[in-house]
Amino acid sequence: MNTFNPMEALAAFFGLVFLLPILMCGLTLIAEGFWIWMLVDCATNQRLVGNEKTVWILVVIFTNWLGAIIYFFAGRPRRFDPLPVPPVLPQAPKLRPVLRSAEVKPEEPQITCPKCGGSSPYSKFAVGHENIGTCPLCFVSIAFE
Repeated sequence: MNTFNPMEALAAFFGLVFLLPILMCGLTLIAEGFWIWMLVDCATNQRLVGNEKTVWILVVIFTNWLGAIIYFFAGRPRRFDPLPVPPVLPQAPKLRPVLRSAEVKPEEPQITCPKCGGSSPYSKFAVGHENIGTCPLCFVSIAFE
């Protein structure tokens, strides 16, 4: 005979009352984890270019887990799809270096210092105003004519 036991019914009710929130928290964590995974996948996906990536990110953000499911089935490229080939930009012509012969400078006159007897080119003497220069070897002032 099947009799109704109120204690068993009460135990079943409280079991459901305590089990349901735990199940809901678990499902919420799984849904939010899936949402974050799809958001990161959308943001780092190299196959989405230009505004397509921006639109998918906005869809996933504003529609939460529903947008993540839509992106998973519609927007996420399949695993073995080839990556898009970047456009080939025209190459600038490569320039070859032109070899030029060194320009030959005329020889400068050599000046001999009357004090140290050293000889140096005219440009090495520090020539100031009034044709007075300084010997680069002994630093003596020399008057030029």
